Amino acid sequence: MADDPPLIVGIYATFLLLGGLLALLHCMHRRLFLLPETRVPVWKISPADFGAFVGALILVFVLVQLILAAMLPETAEQEGLPPHQMLVAGALSQLTFLAVWAFFRLNYPERFRGPLSSYRLTWGRAALFGVYAFFAFIPVFMAINITWTVALELVLPEALRPQEMVAVLLESQSAALLAGLFVLLVILAPIAEELIFRGCLYRFLKGNMPVMGAVLLSSLLFGAIHLHLAGLPVLVAFGAVLCLVYERTGSLKAPILLHAFFNLNTFVITVIQSTFA
Repeated sequence: MADDPPLIVGIYATFLLLGGLLALLHCMHRRLFLLPETRVPVWKISPADFGAFVGALILVFVLVQLILAAMLPETAEQEGLPPHQMLVAGALSQLTFLAVWAFFRLNYPERFRGPLSSYRLTWGRAALFGVYAFFAFIPVFMAINITWTVALELVLPEALRPQEMVAVLLESQSAALLAGLFVLLVILAPIAEELIFRGCLYRFLKGNMPVMGAVLLSSLLFGAIHLHLAGLPVLVAFGAVLCLVYERTGSLKAPILLHAFFNLNTFVITVIQSTFA
């Protein structure tokens, strides 16, 4: 694969940047994300109950990964999981989050079945707002990414490597694998991660600290859990944007779809690079 990205990636990035600048100017003019009021309902749950929920998430996640590792012992001597096993591991991680959340919500309704949204936003309007927010913050994400990349090149160049899932996309020649990764990145991950990080973590923190403190802390944890230093600042900024979109719309549908568009953009760019490089 060539070291420089293909021309079509540059054209695509230029289109995103121009559209993003227009959306950002409009967003700033309308002051859409200044949080004049908050619309997301606080999750009124005790720290002990929330700790039990988080503990169950971590425990079940670790158990699933240990079981998966035991079923795939032949990978121990390899540098990393083969692509299809990485896909299985990623899917099980997201399904684990969903399963634990559903278990608590169904079995302890008095504490875990509170409203995730305060406004009945249709999926169509949520999709439109998600696209708008995606474009509006693209210039911000690009600026953060360029600045961080330059800094890492100076002090820690070995950290400038793609995320594992992105690397799989770049190397994959299998249509079935790409289809599975699409489902994981664009459908499963946005739903599971938004339920946990915005629907649960952010709402709990919001009930125990100022709103912007909850935005910052939940976003830091969201970025850290991806274990990717090269993408950390963008992921933290993206987590903050997801919180702001959640507050602006009062519905979890909007951040779910924004997250899906963000991952879809990554998918498209990496597939283009893999195809035309």
